[in-house]
Formats: sequence, C-alpha cells, structure tokens
Amino acid sequence: MRLLEPYFLYAFLALAIPIIIHLFSLRKHKTVYFSNVAFLKQIREKKSHINQLQKRLLLLIRLLALSAIILAFCEPYISKNEIVGKEQNIIGIYIDNSFSMEAENEKGILIEQAKNRARNILNAHKGRIIVNEYLQVTQFPEVFAIGDCSVFDPELTMKNFPPTAQIAEAHAKTAAGNLKELLRGGTLSKFDYSWKGQSA
Repeated sequence: MRLLEPYFLYAFLALAIPIIIHLFSLRKHKTVYFSNVAFLKQIREKKSHINQLQKRLLLLIRLLALSAIILAFCEPYISKNEIVGKEQNIIGIYIDNSFSMEAENEKGILIEQAKNRARNILNAHKGRIIVNEYLQVTQFPEVFAIGDCSVFDPELTMKNFPPTAQIAEAHAKTAAGNLKELLRGGTLSKFDYSWKGQSA
C-alpha cells in the first residue's frame, strides 16, 4: 500500500494533544464540605476505578478517530505492481453479449465462437498477442491488438520498441486507420514509428 499525500503523516504529532489532556487534566476540583464522610469513602473508591477505565477508553477512541482522519487525508492506495507481478500482463477482451450474438451461422452460435476466439488469443503467446505489421492478430485478421499486450510476429523483420505510452499511442492511431480501411475494403498501412528517445 502506498500513500498519495504522505506529508500528512506529520499530523500524527497531533496525537500528543489528547494524551497531554489525559495526563494533565484541566478540570478544577471543587472542595465540598460535608459533615461526615465515613459513609462515602467506600463508594468513592469504587467509582474511582470506573472513572479511570472510562477515561482510558475515551483516550483510545480519540486517538483512533484522529488516526483514521489523518490516514484518510494521506489517501492510501494499492499499486498495481503489488497486485500483479512485474512479469505478468493483464489483457482485457470485450465480448458482445447482446441478443444478436445468440444467432447461429454455419460454425455455430456466435457468442460461443467469440468465447473460443478470446481463449485462443489469450493463449497465443504467453499472455501477449502476436500481431502482423498491420497490428492485426495473426489468427484473426479482423481483430487488432495494440500496446504492450501485443508483440510482432517473430518471423517479421519489425523493429522492437519499448512498452511505453508513446508506442501505444502510435499503435492506436495506426490500428484506428487500418480498422477504418478494413471496413471500407481499402489498403492497410504498416506500423512504423520514428523513435525520438526518452528522458528519465
């Protein structure tokens, strides 16, 4: 777990305030004169233990409440690297599950075909999807894959680019143009990118 605003942790110093109040009570005791206190000593001793327990519980509640408020201002979150290993990739595939997918063709029900294709894509290359120079999935040319979840076919003489946001953005532009041309029946464009470097 990480903190988005870690400097709010300095506010934990404020926990000393209720502790100081507990140790040095600001309440002024009043002296009440009574004729005979012999009958009150036993009652006073019993109540003193209850009062001490109540004060300690009240102090604990105050400390927990302040700690919860401070942690809320720190905005804790869980990093993706803590959930998923660095060598693992998450691939999301969206399948249309509308009523139209219940239709059948010569290969069977459309929804079942889509599920089988999704499984084949995930098992294509150890979690990474093999694409051609047009960013089409080799086994399914009507499907495009972009970003670091895709990898060019090893048989192609394509440049290897690092998995950065710039490459993913260039992938998206090329894939969008090729998808448009594929629907039109036009000519697809090969992916090409002039690497401009990066700064640390």
